[in-house]
Amino acid sequence: MKNVSRRAAFTVGLIALLALTAAVASGVKLKTKSETATLPGDSDPHSVTAKCPKGSKSTGGGTQLGDDVNDYVQGSYPAGKRGWTAAAWRSGVTEDTFTAFARCLKGAKLSTESATADVPTDGAAHSATAKCPRGTKVAGGGIQISDEDLMETGGSYPSGKREWTAVGEEAGASGEVTATARCLKNAKLVRKSKSLDMPNDGNTHAVTAKCPKRTKAAGGGIELSEPYDDYIQGTYPSGKRGWTAAGYGDGEVTAHVVCLKKPKKK
Repeated sequence: MKNVSRRAAFTVGLIALLALTAAVASGVKLKTKSETATLPGDSDPHSVTAKCPKGSKSTGGGTQLGDDVNDYVQGSYPAGKRGWTAAAWRSGVTEDTFTAFARCLKGAKLSTESATADVPTDGAAHSATAKCPRGTKVAGGGIQISDEDLMETGGSYPSGKREWTAVGEEAGASGEVTATARCLKNAKLVRKSKSLDMPNDGNTHAVTAKCPKRTKAAGGGIELSEPYDDYIQGTYPSGKRGWTAAGYGDGEVTAHVVCLKKPKKK
């Protein structure tokens, strides 16, 4: 009887252990890291980088401004495998702050693709689209402009299962815009988006797209319906499942979020 009780206890313990293991395996180990820096009111571009812990990689990232009226987003892009850089400038006299965010995934099979396009002085917005290799999907992405003094950002968003698009415009000089895609292998990803019509009231307006339950935001971006006339005022994670896009202008601003489910088995 004693031996039977021991075997029964062992069986119960084994079942509990397997259930716990399955629960842990089914979780998505995504965390957010952030770094805040001073943004002087000197009308010059400045940058700050958030970094993921060792053993994890940045699947996406973004930037949030301390003052979304006098500050402007000038870039949001990967920095190596673990970092994410935010660039901004401030037109005010006094200093403020801005924050870079990185979404960090432990044990990620991640690669990076980029594409660059010319931005001439023609009074129009121009885009570049980076494409992930087959067998991978875009988890997040970013935008970088070659001249942060005389160029502006006009959009950075997922444009397909494997594509990430970045939009740049000249503000006094020609240059280049670079789209960067973070490509995740063996992953179940879904995209969600939400749009908002911005009233022409001289204020910044934000909208948040949210991932379904049992998923988490791996990355996200912002799309403007009138990229040459409107401005990016923020693109950043909002909780575990949301992504916020903030814009300024009188067009439509859309928040995009890429949602990660349980990764496929190797």
